[in-house]
Amino acid sequence: MDYSFNTDVAVEVGVEAAVIFQNIAFWCKKNAANEKHFHDGNYWTYNSRSAWHDLFPFFAERKISRLLQKLKEAGLIEVGNYNAIGYDRTLWYAVTPKGWKLLKQDVPPFLMVEKSATTPLDKNGKCNNQNCQLHGTELTNRLDESVPPIPDINTDINKEEEEEEAGWQEVVKCYQNNIRPICGEMERDELLSLYQDYGKEWVIASIHESVKNDVRKRSYMKAVLERWKVDGFGVDSRKKKDSQPSKKKASYSQDDYEKVLAELERKDNNAREG
Repeated sequence: MDYSFNTDVAVEVGVEAAVIFQNIAFWCKKNAANEKHFHDGNYWTYNSRSAWHDLFPFFAERKISRLLQKLKEAGLIEVGNYNAIGYDRTLWYAVTPKGWKLLKQDVPPFLMVEKSATTPLDKNGKCNNQNCQLHGTELTNRLDESVPPIPDINTDINKEEEEEEAGWQEVVKCYQNNIRPICGEMERDELLSLYQDYGKEWVIASIHESVKNDVRKRSYMKAVLERWKVDGFGVDSRKKKDSQPSKKKASYSQDDYEKVLAELERKDNNAREG
């Protein structure tokens, strides 16, 4: 599969997030053309965490979640939940006007309708006036109007994000206390990438391994993590040399020594006779 990204988006949020954003924009634009998945004044696309990983197998699921959060915080996408089944936690994504502008594309007309204070809205922020410009479109595109309201699962989602953030802060604290203070965005992003790929437990353990072996470098931490990925978590790097097969020392019995001495004496006698 080929992947692409917009350079302006990459400058804003980085190449990795830009690659994911390109996928979201493609499907939102396609759904708009097919008039599918229109909710709350925008066209959406959706994916589960495992589906995202299938699309981008070179990113860990944890990292994809962080990149999506980065796009949301940058104001390029909005995140929602329009699943018909209450326990379905698949998240939905839509491109914001800022996102479309960054792609150098015109803001779609359906996003240019402002919901003013005089526009009748229901408790979910949707227009409930027959004269509303969005009302007719929403009736023709929403196929799940008869489905009961979906229970609010944002509490669970926020809890997961809070745990991710707490784990990241633990890694940062451990790194700065044992390796060195973080200097600049590049160092922070590289450490974050290790956290997203390997998780809190492994990264903190690699920091302690670096301290134990007195090699307080991020490159050493990365090498340790890569070795653990192959050999198993917690393998001691200092035991690597010991694991090499050693040459077996030759051992001789008393009879062997006597045979050797007899052979040497025979050769000596033959030399004298000659």
